[in-house]
Order: sequence, then structure tokens, then C-alpha cells
Amino acid sequence: MMFRIGSKLARGFTFIEIMLTVVILSIGIIGVIRAYIFSLDALGVSQGYIDAASLAEGKMIETKQVEIENGGLPQGRSEGAFQGRYDRFNWELEVGASDIKGLNTVKVAVFNQKAIPLRKFTLVSYVENK
Repeated sequence: MMFRIGSKLARGFTFIEIMLTVVILSIGIIGVIRAYIFSLDALGVSQGYIDAASLAEGKMIETKQVEIENGGLPQGRSEGAFQGRYDRFNWELEVGASDIKGLNTVKVAVFNQKAIPLRKFTLVSYVENK
């Protein structure tokens, strides 16, 4: 069935309907963009945790190697910064007596000094007290 332009059956969209549709679509698009930005922020935080865990594990392995080479670890605390790609990360190493006879506690903490809030990733292990 064909309609003539001037007939009462021929209808189109009014300007108000089109504007309302544009507003609704805009609100939906803004919501999607905000969710995307939030997911990117969460991805950055997750990557920071992964980097910190990997660096802490590497520092713990390095500490165990020093313990093997030197026949033990002196009790005390030391700190430093990583170089190169991970220069935003610092580390703390603490060797102290443990509650278990004959063992020392080794704590390695890695943190991003520039992160707000400051988050530390800590590994704890035990070495023989020599």
C-alpha cells in the first residue's frame, strides 16, 4: 500500500523524538567509555602487582644465591632501587631471627614509590642460621 505525502497516514519522526534518541544514545556511549577507562586503570594496577611480584621473586632468588655463596646471611636490613625498565620500583630486604630455632626470616618487599596509595608486595622465606 502506498501513502501520499500529504495524507494523514504518512508519518515520520518529530524533531523531539530524534533529539531524545540522540540523548539516550549519548548517555549509553558515555557509560561505555567510562567503563573502558576504569578497566584500563585496573589493568595498570594489575600490571604493577605482576611486576612487583616478579621483581620480589628475583630479589629473593638473588638473596638465596648470596646466602649459598657466603655460607649464610648477616642479620640486618638493606634497601635499594631497581634499574632500567623497573626504575620506579624500590626494594627492602630484612634478615632477622625467627621463632623457629636454627632459622632466620628473610623478608623481601618491593613497592612502587610513586604509586598512590603505596602498595607493598612482600615475600617471606626462611634460611638456615649459620
